[in-house]
Amino acid sequence: RRVVVVGHAFGNRVARMIATREPARVRALVLLAAGGKVRMAPDVEQALIKSFDLALPQAERLRFVARAFFAPGNDPAVWRDGWYPKVAEVQIGATERTPVDSWWAASEVPMLVIQPMQDVLAPAENAEKLRKEGGDRVSVAYVDRAGHALLPEQPDAVASNILAYLRGLPR
Repeated sequence: RRVVVVGHAFGNRVARMIATREPARVRALVLLAAGGKVRMAPDVEQALIKSFDLALPQAERLRFVARAFFAPGNDPAVWRDGWYPKVAEVQIGATERTPVDSWWAASEVPMLVIQPMQDVLAPAENAEKLRKEGGDRVSVAYVDRAGHALLPEQPDAVASNILAYLRGLPR
C-alpha cells in the first residue's frame, strides 16, 4: 500500500527524501512550513539558534522563540518546554551534509505545501519555487496568522487543508 507522508519543518526534508528514495511507496506528500532553497534572514537564524539556548532566562529565550517560530501576536509559551539542543545539532548537521537538490523535488510524487504566511524560517518563496518547478503535482495552501510553529497557531486550518487535499486525491 502507498502512504501519504506528512512532514513539518525539518520533517518536510525527511518526507521528501522518503519520496525521492521510495516513490512507489508514497501516494502523496503533505509539507508543513517547508523550506529548503530560500534561506532565512541572518537575524532570524540567530533567533533560531538562541531558541535552543536553555541557559538563557526563560523570558529572553521565549522572545527568540517568538521571533523565529511564531507569527506576530501569537503566544510562544506553548513551546516553552520540549527543546532538545542535541536534536537541533543533528538536524543542522544533516542539513549541512545533504545537498538540497537530492531531496527538493521529491521525485514526481504529488504534494501539498501548507505555507504559513508569516513563516520567517521557511519563507513563502520556497513554496512558490516548489509550485513553479513541480507544476500541477504541487498544490500550495497559504495559512494566515501563522509562522513556522503553524500547528499550535492554526490547527484547524492545517487539518481542514490536509483533509480537503486527501479527499481530492485520486483513488
